[in-house]
Amino acid sequence: GEGQHVSSLSVRDRAGNTAAATATWTVDLTRPSIAVVEPADGTTVTTATPRMRVAYGDLLSGIDLSSLVIMLDGVDVTPRFTKTATDATYTPQPQDALSNAQHVLTARILDLAGNEQATQSHFAVQTVLPDTTAPSVSIIFPRTDQFFFGNPQAFEGTAWRIAVDARDPGPSPSGVKKVEFYLNGVLAGEDTSAPYEIQVTFPQGIAGQSRIITAIAEDNAGNRRTS
Repeated sequence: GEGQHVSSLSVRDRAGNTAAATATWTVDLTRPSIAVVEPADGTTVTTATPRMRVAYGDLLSGIDLSSLVIMLDGVDVTPRFTKTATDATYTPQPQDALSNAQHVLTARILDLAGNEQATQSHFAVQTVLPDTTAPSVSIIFPRTDQFFFGNPQAFEGTAWRIAVDARDPGPSPSGVKKVEFYLNGVLAGEDTSAPYEIQVTFPQGIAGQSRIITAIAEDNAGNRRTS
């Protein structure tokens, strides 16, 4: 079976002289272990020069370090790694920076019995973080609970300005795409550039009534916020 074995042999000649010898050997049928520790499979790194580390080992016959092969996106990068008995590491220099894309780091190694093992890590480089924060939005005019006094006939049928302040502060801002304006839940218009405003003509007969104005700001990443 697997493991270390010892054989002993002794001989004696006709004169009674004796000699003995012992031989030790290992039966190794198990593949070595190897894993890409950094970057871990399925992760996203935010630097174009991520540290790469491959760990390996073998409990029986030991690792054949000369057999180690490491490939990055199909290119042999083994000479770039600093190797020890248990792992190999490499951090790309700025001139070797990775692109913002998906990458594959593969590694394989043999043990001293000739058993082979391989592994790989699929990871992404994304140096620009996605915008996951909704923009801010607030109605500038008219103000909440604002009353309009005067001649109702001058107010009715007149175009009035509705203005909104909308910003996309980040931390990874994609910018405000548009602001939608709603009156009593009905879309009244939208604006795609600052200052964000529309003109609304109120119908006849609204004197004494209230209107609910709602503004929804959307950034270029699709995040939305309601005033």
